[in-house]
Formats: sequence, structure tokens, C-alpha cells
Amino acid sequence: MTPKIPQPPKKQYKTVKIPYFKNENFIFFKKIDYNIKNRYKKISYIYEKYDENGMFIQEFFHRKQKPAVIIYRQNFISELQYWKNGKKHREWGPAVILLNRKHEVISEKWFIDDKKLKDADVDDKKLIISRRKKMYKVILKMFSNN
Repeated sequence: MTPKIPQPPKKQYKTVKIPYFKNENFIFFKKIDYNIKNRYKKISYIYEKYDENGMFIQEFFHRKQKPAVIIYRQNFISELQYWKNGKKHREWGPAVILLNRKHEVISEKWFIDDKKLKDADVDDKKLIISRRKKMYKVILKMFSNN
């Protein structure tokens, strides 16, 4: 079960849905929930699934390699969430990132297919990422010397 994203009461914010891609039984949207008075904005990338008769089935958060949910509070980005097919998911980084006003990371939560990773698993992933970055730097240095 995924935790709910805190939002202002429904009566206080407005929603805009902008379709940007259609594929057979799927429509991809950029959804913006906003409240100008409270300086709150949530941008979500979703797709809606329909059956063969055009009846709505379900809505999923989804965006490849980029945050599917971006939350602004008081005119700064306060939260980034990575989703894949309706599940919190990010293979090589945290799926939920909370930021302060200076865009410094306050906390990270790592998920793969909506399952929260244990601290030991997170440490292993971070070690692999660190090694990959070092490897890329060596490769780039080799090519730049030629």
C-alpha cells in the first residue's frame, strides 16, 4: 500500500489535464493540480487505460526516466516521485525525494515495483552507482586523450 500524497482539500485546488499522446487503449496526460492562494502545484504524468468499448478502466502514474510526480510548495520543488505503471519504481536511484527550499535532499525513499528497499539493499545500489560513475569517468578520460 502506497502512502497518500498530502494535498490541500479538494475544494481549494483546480485541476487541468492535458493529453499529449494516444495509443490504442491508452491516453497519456500531463495533469496539473494547483492552488494559487497557497502556492501549491502538483504536476503528474499519467496514463489512462480503456477497454475495447472505450470505457475507462484505470489511471496510472507513469513516466520513463523522469519524475512522474513533481510537487511545488511555496514556489519551490519540494518533492519528486518516480513511477512506472502505477508503482513507485526507480532502478538506480531513490523513487521519492524530498527537498528543502535550497533544493538540498532532506530524505530519500528507494522503491522497486512499489516495494520499499531495505537499508542494506540501498547501500548496495549506491555502491554500484558509485562504481559506475568512476568507470564512466575513466572511459571518458581514455577517449578524450585520443
